[in-house]
Amino acid sequence: MRSRSSIKMSLTKKTDDPVNDRRDVRLSGATAETLLNVAGEIIMVLDADGFITLLNDSGHRILGYAPPELIGKNWFEIRMPKEIRPELKAYFRMLKSTSADEIAIHEDELINTLGERKTIRWRNAILRDDGGCFIGMISSGEDVTERKRAEFALRESQERLEFALEGSNLGEWDWNLQTNTIQRNEQWARMLGYTLAELEGTLKQSLNLQHPDDRERSWKAIQDHLEGRTECYDALYRMQARDGTYRWIHDRGKIMERDRSGKPLRLCGTHADITDQKQAEERIRALLVEKELILKEVHHRIKNNMNTMMSLLSLQAASAADPYAREALHDAGKRMQAMALLYEELYLSPDFGRTEIGGYLSLLVDQIISNFPNSPMVSVTKRFDNLVLDARQLQPLGIIINELLTNTMKYAFAGRNRGQITLGITRSEDSIIVSVKDDGIGLPEAFSLERSTGFGLQLVQGLMQQLRGTMHIDSELGTSITLKFKP
Repeated sequence: MRSRSSIKMSLTKKTDDPVNDRRDVRLSGATAETLLNVAGEIIMVLDADGFITLLNDSGHRILGYAPPELIGKNWFEIRMPKEIRPELKAYFRMLKSTSADEIAIHEDELINTLGERKTIRWRNAILRDDGGCFIGMISSGEDVTERKRAEFALRESQERLEFALEGSNLGEWDWNLQTNTIQRNEQWARMLGYTLAELEGTLKQSLNLQHPDDRERSWKAIQDHLEGRTECYDALYRMQARDGTYRWIHDRGKIMERDRSGKPLRLCGTHADITDQKQAEERIRALLVEKELILKEVHHRIKNNMNTMMSLLSLQAASAADPYAREALHDAGKRMQAMALLYEELYLSPDFGRTEIGGYLSLLVDQIISNFPNSPMVSVTKRFDNLVLDARQLQPLGIIINELLTNTMKYAFAGRNRGQITLGITRSEDSIIVSVKDDGIGLPEAFSLERSTGFGLQLVQGLMQQLRGTMHIDSELGTSITLKFKP
């Protein structure tokens, strides 16, 4: 067992006393040992065979031992991971044979008594005797485990980020606002057909690659973010690729660093090539325009066909000798007229499948009333909520309103010189309620909706079934008909 070596250190202090005496202040071995032990890092001396002849308290603590437990032990057999022992021994033999006395710096791993791996950064100096022979090594070791873990975590995080960017096909950029230089990743260059080495790291080049029509808009987006008007920078613009074509870029970024006064220092972000998406949007937009033109043409042709049929019905009615046949043909023309008016509204509506209910029915009511010679003596009140329905419900509803108002104008005001009709459409919870009221003579006492043989009321009942709704008739004061269905 090798004994713990003594340490002798001396300091000479010169005073300015009048007698110019000179006094030596020598630090005892105990004082020097105290200085070594208060050091926060490992301080160790090995002899020529690798045995520990000195190890301070911090060294013992970092390794998980109590002083002086490790004095006299062979360093290469103590808590060293087996996989690196040969490498360390070879390193020690190299130091023994080297002719240089320079300080060597390296990092090793060791395992403390708790089984924890520690990374130590060593500064090794060779000890030689007066004849220059190797007699040992003195080492200063700093525990850099946490730093190494942080470096590993940072490297791992960077690798994950690069993997995510590559997998997402995103370019990355980092703009230093102080130097006005931009760092980019390889994907940023590749999406424009370049290699990273072919691009300059300047803002000027980035602006020159942008389409001239887009530069002002993208630069304003940057300024808005730098001046605090937006939470992040977000812009769409075109950039010229190496082959001369333009690619659509979705550029997003955010301030990553500021100085003490809050002035932005770094702006980082990503580039995404959305050319395919923009081209798909253009194709969809073109298809929608084409669809709109086709629908308008279809509506136009349907309206023309309906006008033709209404004209034929009117001509047929005019030539019919039978008054009942003539009336039936006129009624059929009015029903056709209600449908034609709906198609006209749909044709003018921005949504071909839906339209505002009040506008359509208001025109329809005016048109129906105007067809009768007694229309000047009838006052009509319309109360419509602001509702929108699709054509599948508006078409049967329009025919129903046509039948009810036609019957009212024909029969409700017989023998009278004035009359009142009130038409209301409201929304109640989850239902649409339509009410048609008049102050006319009312229905006959023996009237029954179920036993009615009139085509008009039978048609109304059939259309209400189509709407999956209900109809209620009250004939105490005039006639009141209430329809209810779900939108």
